[in-house]
Amino acid sequence: MRLSDDRLGEIAAELATKPKHEKVRALLYELLTAGLGAASTDIELEKPVPEAKGRLDGLLGRTVFEIKSDLGRELADAEHRLPSYLEERGARAISTG
Repeated sequence: MRLSDDRLGEIAAELATKPKHEKVRALLYELLTAGLGAASTDIELEKPVPEAKGRLDGLLGRTVFEIKSDLGRELADAEHRLPSYLEERGARAISTG
C-alpha cells in the first residue's frame, strides 16, 4: 500500500506539532511500511544496544532512527547518543560481513 500525498501531508503536519515519542514512533512506522514499503519484520523498535548503554528508537537495516520530540531542546542528547549507536552498528556490520 502506498501512502497518498494527502496522507503524507497529514503525517508531516502532525509531526510539526511535536507529538510525544510514541506518536512519532507510530508515524515513523507508517512512513517506513506504507511509504517506503519496508517489511514490518525488518523494522526493529526500541532495540537494546548494551554496548552503547541504550536503545535504538528505530532500526531498519543499517539505518538508525533517534526520535526526539523537541530536537532544539534535546539536540545535545541526540549528538551524545548517535555516535555510540553508529559505532556499534558499524562494528556489527563488519563482524557479520
